[in-house]
Amino acid sequence: MCACALLALLCVTRPNGIMMGAIFLYYLLKSVRKADIRLSTAALIAPYAALPFLAWCGFCLLQRQDPLYWAHVQSQWFQSTAIYYPLQHNISTILSFFQLPLHSFHKSKIDVSAIFLTLLLLLLSWTFLPRQLWLISFLLWITPLFTKDPQSYTRFQTVSFPLFVYLGAHIKGREYLLLCGLFLSLLLAVALYFVNWDWIG
Repeated sequence: MCACALLALLCVTRPNGIMMGAIFLYYLLKSVRKADIRLSTAALIAPYAALPFLAWCGFCLLQRQDPLYWAHVQSQWFQSTAIYYPLQHNISTILSFFQLPLHSFHKSKIDVSAIFLTLLLLLLSWTFLPRQLWLISFLLWITPLFTKDPQSYTRFQTVSFPLFVYLGAHIKGREYLLLCGLFLSLLLAVALYFVNWDWIG
């Protein structure tokens, strides 16, 4: 029930959460098959995960006469001409890495580097993380590639908590202090920009 409640909240706060429903349903059905949970109980629990999302769509319907108003707003940020276009666009962007500016709107070396860095962490954490946690991070990595351009990709990965669990277990001592110093220096450097309304992807 706790997992159901957390999934419900995630579906409202971040559209990527909808993709987590596949993991939730898989392990829920697996528990039913192993008789860890009754089918009747699973049938009662599963719909609760969708209630906050449906309530959000209902709110949009009442306010804007469009239950998918949030999706239409999102589509204005990155306009897709076909269902496969975001992935095609992102592959093209990745392949043109060396021609990209270091930091810019929609296309930059920083965002593409974040894609590769997260993939590297996923590969390294394969044998360490429990499979459920690894799948969560994998979906958080791949979903933006199928739905939008690389802009702010680093922001999407800041909620990939299983990867931080992996890093916390493997980075210790001097490496930990060096990494903390590096991140603190970068934070102070970019703070000079975003407090003056400059775009920080």
